[in-house]
Amino acid sequence: MRRIIAVAVAAALGVGLTSCASPTDAQKPTASHSTIPKPTPTNTGSAQPADLASTSDLGVAVYDAGTYLTTKDSGFAGEGSSTDAFPVHSRAQMVRVSLDGSSPAGEVDVTGLTVKDSRWEGDPNLAVLDTNEGPAHARSLGLPWMAEGAFDSASKWKLTNHKLVNFLLAFYVPTSATVLHLVVDVPSQQVPITLNVTLASD
Repeated sequence: MRRIIAVAVAAALGVGLTSCASPTDAQKPTASHSTIPKPTPTNTGSAQPADLASTSDLGVAVYDAGTYLTTKDSGFAGEGSSTDAFPVHSRAQMVRVSLDGSSPAGEVDVTGLTVKDSRWEGDPNLAVLDTNEGPAHARSLGLPWMAEGAFDSASKWKLTNHKLVNFLLAFYVPTSATVLHLVVDVPSQQVPITLNVTLASD
């Protein structure tokens, strides 16, 4: 079913298509071409969406924005361990999130948007953001860091119809991990949206 939707979206827009482990297709809202963000090139990573999905008035696309090796320890220790889970030279995956609104009201309320339940496939732990170096990488790409940056930390986040809002995330990559299940949870949309980002091969 997902393949059929993706092919239909690609045909309509002319777009090439490139937190629980292994989410099912049933967890994804039905795609609507009117709310799917169109890709805009970045100077790193891919210009084509890694995945996309939508609700009735909100479209979300995610892009592989490239990877980097960290220059400092994460400062994050796994549960029951005193060892840094992601020491210096760990790999981090950057993800660009693009939001597009399509509501009769002219804007969509995305107040409270989070990605806190995102996970790497096969890993029972939540994905960990690189808050040490991720913000600097976001600035180097000319993107806000996380949704708070995209909406200037205002208490009410409004998404004007068809005026794309983008922001960057960067997650530490656990050993052997290849697929990130990014969970975009917007309270006004009732159901979280799960999108998959597969790491490019080195």
